[in-house]
Amino acid sequence: MMATGTDSASEATVSAPKGWTDKIVAEVKVKTMLATSIGKPVATIKDILEQVHGDQYVFSSGTDFYFWNCASDEGAVVTDPKGKDKLWKQMGTDITKVKVKQL
Repeated sequence: MMATGTDSASEATVSAPKGWTDKIVAEVKVKTMLATSIGKPVATIKDILEQVHGDQYVFSSGTDFYFWNCASDEGAVVTDPKGKDKLWKQMGTDITKVKVKQL
């Protein structure tokens, strides 16, 4: 009998990078704020990370990932790397190598 579940490397998920958390307080309020900020429906906001000691969020909507800075009220769409696992890994390794386009 073959094993099933998440034992495949392709199914593994990456934990939140150091300095970020996926434990979002007031998640509905945060989703609404992020959706309004980028002009997307609330239901499309997923994969939210909050900077532990800062004012930034990273999240997905559709196939795109975004950064949003609440202090400056500015955002950016991630252009590289693509995909949650690759983005989380790059953020953990060197966030300055994440490529973005300002909104």
